[in-house]
Amino acid sequence: MPTRPAHAPPGGNTVNIRVTRRLLWVDQAVYPLANITRVHTSTFHPNRWRAFVSCVKVVGATVAVTLVLALLSAVASGVDSDSGSSDFFGLVGAVTSVIAIFAIIKMLIVMFSPSYPILVIETSGPPAVLIPGTDRAALQEITLQISRSLENPDIELTLKVQSLTIGNTSNYHYGDTVNMFGGERNTGVSR
Repeated sequence: MPTRPAHAPPGGNTVNIRVTRRLLWVDQAVYPLANITRVHTSTFHPNRWRAFVSCVKVVGATVAVTLVLALLSAVASGVDSDSGSSDFFGLVGAVTSVIAIFAIIKMLIVMFSPSYPILVIETSGPPAVLIPGTDRAALQEITLQISRSLENPDIELTLKVQSLTIGNTSNYHYGDTVNMFGGERNTGVSR
């Protein structure tokens, strides 16, 4: 049973992969070999476009709300020459600035996040296993070893894979977008 040691990347942990005659173990998760449809490496990309669009929406909405409140404040100060309306507008301006700065910082974090190579193990159902790492060649070697054991059930395999811990995976995407018959607004394969 070959074991593939690797040095631990910063922020990483060890994932144990084991293939027996009928099962694929990824730490404590168990997948029947008959349900494995694809094993491959891919790249986990930050979703920079979505982060940009989200930032533009948040900043645009806060600016629009600020302008509406400024207009209402101007109308209210014309009716009642109280200094409370200017204090209210100052507070709204401060809150708007904080929201805009937060949205811009959040966008910049995603924009400057690196891409990571990942090992992907897909099943015939919705579950998929994503193991991010730092060395694409090592992940491709693991892919070959797993595929050999899938082809030959007599081969049993045990691997220790050094994986990365990625904070917010919702800021990332992987794989292809595929055009399907009957789908709406599909444009074919894109990356």
